[in-house]
Amino acid sequence: MDTCGRCGTEELQHLSVDDSLEVAGHLFVSQLPAQRCQRCGDIRIEARHLRQLESAAVLLLARSGERTGSAIRAQRKGLRLSTTRLAELLDVSAPAVCAWEEGSSPVPAASAALLRSVVVSQLAGGAEPLDGLALLRQPRRLAQKIRVHLQESMTLFALGVEGPALA
Repeated sequence: MDTCGRCGTEELQHLSVDDSLEVAGHLFVSQLPAQRCQRCGDIRIEARHLRQLESAAVLLLARSGERTGSAIRAQRKGLRLSTTRLAELLDVSAPAVCAWEEGSSPVPAASAALLRSVVVSQLAGGAEPLDGLALLRQPRRLAQKIRVHLQESMTLFALGVEGPALA
């Protein structure tokens, strides 16, 4: 059974509370599941629910197309990427990303669109866009002969490689 982190009692009431998060100059508000201690009144919200609110805020920000420095920073952090790593994936310099985030340089539309696409896809559960960006910088070498196994629907389901494997 759950206990209060402050007083140790097991007298917890389940409820929903409004919580908010400021991201890139916008206030995102949501009702989150919580527990209130009946004895001391302490309210506990699980970290995973706060992370869900953060992800939703970053996703909504990306879908808005906003290209401010703070929006770019929020999206980068939402992907849990360092400035250097984002710069590598977008094939720009780390100082360029810093300049965008500080607002001292405009964000190129192509870079913003690519970041937006990655954020939307990644936060929807996939990892392919980040892999695809990494491949732009360092393509994988395919063997000269590759055996491809197809299902009846012609959907690729397995890739067998003869010769050097994909790195």
